[in-house]
Amino acid sequence: MTTVATVTVPWTQNDIINASKTHKELQNIKTAGSYINISCENSTNADSDLEIYNLGWEVDKSIGKRQTLNRETLSRCGRWIVNNMNPDDSDLQLDDVFESDFAEELMTKSTQGDKNRHILNELMESDDASIDTFVENLSSSQPNVADKIMAVKSKVQNSRKSIDSKYDFNFASDFDPDFEKKEGIVYIVSKVSGKTWEVVPIEETNDHPRARFLKLPAGNNNFQVLGLVVPVEMKDEDICKAAEILESLNCVTKVSLICRQKHTDPHDAVIQCVRTENIVDTLHHLDGLGYTDGPPESSEFGVVDGEEIEIQFESNLYFEYFQYSTLKIKFYSNLSIERYSGHLLVLNKGDQAEDDKYHGHFSYSVLPGRLSIPRQGTFVLYVPKPLEENVTNFPYTLGVPVKALAKFIAYQLTCPNSNSTKWVALGKTLTNGNAQLYHQILENVEEQRDHAEQRERCELYILYWSNHHAQDVTDKIAKIISAHRHPQFEAEAQQFIKPFTPGRGILSNDNLEKMAYVLAKDWEVFAKKLGFSSDEINKIKSNQPGEVRRTLRVLDLWRLSDGAIQKGTDLVKSLHQAARAAQCGAKLLSMISEDL
Repeated sequence: MTTVATVTVPWTQNDIINASKTHKELQNIKTAGSYINISCENSTNADSDLEIYNLGWEVDKSIGKRQTLNRETLSRCGRWIVNNMNPDDSDLQLDDVFESDFAEELMTKSTQGDKNRHILNELMESDDASIDTFVENLSSSQPNVADKIMAVKSKVQNSRKSIDSKYDFNFASDFDPDFEKKEGIVYIVSKVSGKTWEVVPIEETNDHPRARFLKLPAGNNNFQVLGLVVPVEMKDEDICKAAEILESLNCVTKVSLICRQKHTDPHDAVIQCVRTENIVDTLHHLDGLGYTDGPPESSEFGVVDGEEIEIQFESNLYFEYFQYSTLKIKFYSNLSIERYSGHLLVLNKGDQAEDDKYHGHFSYSVLPGRLSIPRQGTFVLYVPKPLEENVTNFPYTLGVPVKALAKFIAYQLTCPNSNSTKWVALGKTLTNGNAQLYHQILENVEEQRDHAEQRERCELYILYWSNHHAQDVTDKIAKIISAHRHPQFEAEAQQFIKPFTPGRGILSNDNLEKMAYVLAKDWEVFAKKLGFSSDEINKIKSNQPGEVRRTLRVLDLWRLSDGAIQKGTDLVKSLHQAARAAQCGAKLLSMISEDL
């Protein structure tokens, strides 16, 4: 036992002609009957029979000779009568038209359609007087049905008066879109759960001369059936392709997927399948609930009733409870559309350590079966990192205090003459008077910078000594400063290096991070005030994701730039002035002021 829902969609020949303008596979194709879609609640345990009535009306030149006016009229609008007449209406007075036992036989029919077909079959075997009586009775009890019959009869009568009439008029298409002349062979194509369209055999039935039986194989819960009239030479694969295109054009609802995140908590997200025409209203509704962030809606795609949209979470984000499974949203055009809400989790925080946000790719697809045309796509979600994670593994310049001091001392000893050799005495002091070591370091400097000015030689000498010859227990900075042997220079160097002191100075890595969080939104304006060019700013944009890391790169590069080092002991003052000029907030100005 199972609950069965059926949907039928009629086409007119104009529909097919219009569709064939963009789909050449539909040229010379006609439909025989409606598209029938059967969806069962459970898979069937045994084969079922689908009985199809009036499959493909065929009208030829001799119809007027073979049928009376009344019978041709009933033929042309027979389906409309079956679908619209009430056979249980006591005012039909069937005893006036048929034999006395007809009413009892009619009661054995279980459905309205079976009863109406039984009445029509009897009418087609009756004389014109009986048919006229039946229609007259209908005029008082069901005038809408009687009026339709009389309208068709009038057109049939007019067509018979025309000498040139070929009796292939479509004037009854308002009542029966299948009533058209069909030249070719009638095929039935069908599709079952998870399969593609295929041509299937049909069997005749003795009960109804115009009915055909189609076997619906067991073990399925979805069946689609379509009758097509095709040219004699048409191949089965082309017939099935035409059926697939017709299904996509007429039985598909155009939808998109919308994914939105709450502005106050980007981990709180919803995914919803939305009809194309309802996208704007849905977004407005979600905005009202606080779901204002997220990617743009997916590309439009088609979905048929009962199909499932599968959403798989890839990369580094997933919905809670769906890390190892697939989220499925089932679609029905006439039911409320499902909306899934859940909590986004990060799979591996280490995978995207250098990005300012965690991100994940979500792929969606509709499984082939109801409609075999591929429908799939992807979209990306982002969630921000906590501030403490946002600078993890940031590539700071190494050895900043020593590099800053080496650059500063080189500037001290060679200003204003960049080729002054005053620094030689400091170099010899660092090697404790070891002439061989002094000349060895000089040779390595020459290899690094051939023909460099004395200022650069001095800087490279100090750095080479620090990296290769300063013992581990040696306080490198104190040793370099004391090698001056000049009280004023030593005092200036001591003052200059304070902002670079790890953990305490404003230009240490720890405080650079604090400034970056406060400064992030204004980093471009601030960079320009510090002297960065547009090209340099664009390079930072392309190499560093996110505002915090870009701000860190600006501060990291600036603190060792020639322009910053040449400020000397006014370095922090210069930083404060740039922040004021960029109209940075009071919190940043207060942080810098503590080191002034």
